[in-house]
Amino acid sequence: FALAFTLCCLDSETAMRWVALALRRSHPRTFPAFVDAFVLGSNPAIDRALAELCRSDESALVEVAIEAMTRRGRPDMASVVLVLMRPSASLAAKAIALAARLPAASAMPLLTRLLDNPDPLIAAHAASALLTLGDARGPKHLRAFLQQSRQDEPQHRLARQVAFEALCLLGSSFDRSLLAVEANAVPENIPWLGWHGHPDHLPTLIEAARRAALAGTFPECERIVVGLERMCGVGAPRISGFGPTEFDARLTTYYKAFEERRPLQAERLRLGAAWSPTVVANELAARDTRQGIRPILARELAIATRGAVHVDVAGWTVQQER
Repeated sequence: FALAFTLCCLDSETAMRWVALALRRSHPRTFPAFVDAFVLGSNPAIDRALAELCRSDESALVEVAIEAMTRRGRPDMASVVLVLMRPSASLAAKAIALAARLPAASAMPLLTRLLDNPDPLIAAHAASALLTLGDARGPKHLRAFLQQSRQDEPQHRLARQVAFEALCLLGSSFDRSLLAVEANAVPENIPWLGWHGHPDHLPTLIEAARRAALAGTFPECERIVVGLERMCGVGAPRISGFGPTEFDARLTTYYKAFEERRPLQAERLRLGAAWSPTVVANELAARDTRQGIRPILARELAIATRGAVHVDVAGWTVQQER
């Protein structure tokens, strides 16, 4: 990282050629360091170097370039189209995320065409990007997909996960029943109901936590409690240190205390209060927010602002605060 970052801060085309050469000769485990160097560097030749890397025959190098472009917020239309022509779902997903950063006049037609892609995962990523940009065709596609019968193919399962998470972060009360059905079908998804935040999900989360405690699946119980706190606020009891009976009593007390102060008119809850973009931004800006949830918060903020605000949670702290 030190070498690549230093070269990425020099005002020199030659320096960028050395970075590209070093990248090609490096082990793939070092590629994230190169992405950070490209993102954090100030060399004006970085954008041209990334566009050139997108033409590489090596998919791993193209992934580095696309990820760096996305985090820099400087998409290149030609690179997006070029990468989407490759027969790779993983590259397509990254290219779609980059396409969502293009001007709306360019992004919308491109993403809309991808809704008809025969690969359900690519179509789901495109719909998720449209959802982020505030285009109604995105959530419409995702809802229709979740209403289809479940299939065992890996691409289909991954596509359902993309659709489920995107609709949870959209937070529309219209989706509460659809998301509850999907979460009950895939119990690992129950904590995500806390991100959706509709009050109707509270009994589901409470009951799921109780079942996990009784079954002795403590890690699952912990994840569900974290999802519950995302709606009700911190202070929910943890199963560690208590038996199932004591945990159930403490959980009931916690839930009753929240119901007494719950904002009754709120259709979406977050951390014990009514959800708002400001609540998301404040949590994202807080120094004690766990790094693991910051990417989700950043994505939620992008959805709330219809793609107007993108925060690189791994970038310079000053830029994030701005």
